[in-house]
Amino acid sequence: MSQYPTGRPFIARLAPVLWLMALPEAALAQQMERPPDFSQSAVASASDDVSQAWNAWQAADQNLEQQVFSLPMADARVRIQTAFSAFVAFAEKRHVYSEAVATAIGAMAPDIAETGRVVGVDAVNADEIALLGVNVAAVQRKLDTLRSAPAWSRIRRSVQKDLDNVLDLEQARRQDLQIERPLEHANAPARPVEATAYRNSERRVQEALTSLWTHYYQALADSMEQTPGRSTPLAASATVPAPAPPSSPAGSPANSALAGTWTYVEGSRQFNGVAEPRHVILELWMEKDALVGRYRAELPDFEGSRAVDLSLRGIPGTGSTVLDFHSTSPEAAGKIILEGPNNNGRDLMLIRSVEGTPIPRGRELLTRH
Repeated sequence: MSQYPTGRPFIARLAPVLWLMALPEAALAQQMERPPDFSQSAVASASDDVSQAWNAWQAADQNLEQQVFSLPMADARVRIQTAFSAFVAFAEKRHVYSEAVATAIGAMAPDIAETGRVVGVDAVNADEIALLGVNVAAVQRKLDTLRSAPAWSRIRRSVQKDLDNVLDLEQARRQDLQIERPLEHANAPARPVEATAYRNSERRVQEALTSLWTHYYQALADSMEQTPGRSTPLAASATVPAPAPPSSPAGSPANSALAGTWTYVEGSRQFNGVAEPRHVILELWMEKDALVGRYRAELPDFEGSRAVDLSLRGIPGTGSTVLDFHSTSPEAAGKIILEGPNNNGRDLMLIRSVEGTPIPRGRELLTRH
């Protein structure tokens, strides 16, 4: 656990973040202020690029947590990779901006006495405080969105150290700002920041934010794929194809018949149960001679709707296949039956004839995705 400075309550450090968290999501995306240009045309152009990259990242990331757990794993991974790539593009633009500022600092230095133009320590601190604060608020909003998901605690743990680091940096910048420009000397001339000190400060901020978001998006991908610590690292490119599940040897009839992604068409009324299931996704693939997979759905029963996420394993049969399932949320184990697919290979009946478990009984007709 991080050790926070004594003499200032921790809640005071979070006050700007809490204010940002109270804003609607659409408003929050606009709260990253345009970085200062210090009246330099090259810096102004780089500042505009930072703002555009931020907006592009927010657009790519919008509603990610609400959608990713209801998509097929391959589609969900591409969705996460796209958002992560947009963050990397933003970080790169911020680096270009910081280099433009450092160059401007060097150009201003010989003429400070004559022109009075400087890049001041207080301006740099204020800019970095705003950047750190809006990123902390964004991560916290995402964690709040995931709070009801089984993956919430795992993802939160994966970013807690990074959040502490970002908050410590923000607090250090706030303290430096108060020292540099106390209230009784509010009109004093700004102290110029040196180019080396500025580069070091920006490097620490960018490293902290990159670590935070890399760990967040990777944890989200691991939780979606249910393979923490084993999934392929995210690539910083939206064009990188998602890895396909491992397949059985070529020519295996069981693999060609059952492997793939199956979904229930909502509104088709091809189900039997208390009420229509929602967001049904069945993904199957071969691992050596075993058929393995994952079944996700929202299943109504007499007590309400249950979100289920089942890991499946069994031996493919002819006509019907019985798979063992295991679930950690809710805790359950049992069997489901697959009948088919039919002659055209597009329809498959899934039967949840389980008793003594929290998994509602019923069946639904699935269509190949």
